Amino acid sequence: MAVSTSQPPSAPGVVTQLARSVGFSKAYNFWLWAVFGGILLGFSVSRLRYLDFYGVFCSGPGMAKGNMGAATPGECFYYLNLTLGQIAIRTHLWCVLPAALLAFGQFVPIFRRKALWLHRINGWISTVLSLIGAFSALPMLKHTMGGSTETQSMNLLLLVIFVTAVYRGIVAAKNHRIQEHRDYMLRAWSYGGSVITLRIIMLITSITMSYMGNWYVAIPCDKIEYLMDAQNATMAEYQAKYPDCAPQWSGEDPDRHIAVRVYVLEDDPVGVAAAHSHCFAMSGYVAIILHFVITEYYIRLTSPDRKVSKAINAGETNGVAKKVE
Repeated sequence: MAVSTSQPPSAPGVVTQLARSVGFSKAYNFWLWAVFGGILLGFSVSRLRYLDFYGVFCSGPGMAKGNMGAATPGECFYYLNLTLGQIAIRTHLWCVLPAALLAFGQFVPIFRRKALWLHRINGWISTVLSLIGAFSALPMLKHTMGGSTETQSMNLLLLVIFVTAVYRGIVAAKNHRIQEHRDYMLRAWSYGGSVITLRIIMLITSITMSYMGNWYVAIPCDKIEYLMDAQNATMAEYQAKYPDCAPQWSGEDPDRHIAVRVYVLEDDPVGVAAAHSHCFAMSGYVAIILHFVITEYYIRLTSPDRKVSKAINAGETNGVAKKVE
């Protein structure tokens, strides 16, 4: 009786087959797409529930008592009280999230090779949605995460580099410079993905600063009142905890701001709001720099010119070796 000597495919072999099935010739390119593209995809899918604006994203005072909603503590104070702000954030969510989902498919090689027409349509939809979503953030710059000068400048920088990369990618595609088009679109979505890294850095920084102590941020008293109301706190509790806000609740100084400690180690939304306001800009700048450096390194690593140069150098080296022999 014959005995089968065939062995099951090894793990690397399975990965190689899987990579080739979606159009990748190199396994490391497949892994980069699967990991980083998968993170962007997972992040976007997990945020789709935010499209339920009142039920999930801003389910705070007036909607569901005791529920802070999914947005960063205090952000919905502006979204719910400013008509333009609410239109802006809802437009942002409804455009950016679908755009990111569509962008994931744009970087699958077999998708653009086997169905170029679909790649183009999908790309245009993703591009238009992403640009609308990016510009829709402008009306809320003054209030987002405290609205400090450094926070506004970071958000503007991210907007400018994202839009510039998308624009140059479109121009490259129009001129049939495919490799250049791919590089700029890769840059654009890497910059866009920096908002994920930003959140990780902000979390780590907020916890670290909470342990260190003695960090304070100026927060508007009406925003503090909103956050206290979301916790079902009474007016007496609010006044007892934040007596420095007396001019605000008396009407003497409606725009009163007070110093709030950066602290995320307790169930205190006011401290969390202060921490996020304080750490947001720095986290954003660090994330943008990281994504810029890593993306440029990857583009250089996979550049056709570099591969040709490497092949030429290898050929010259082999030629010299033969002469020596």
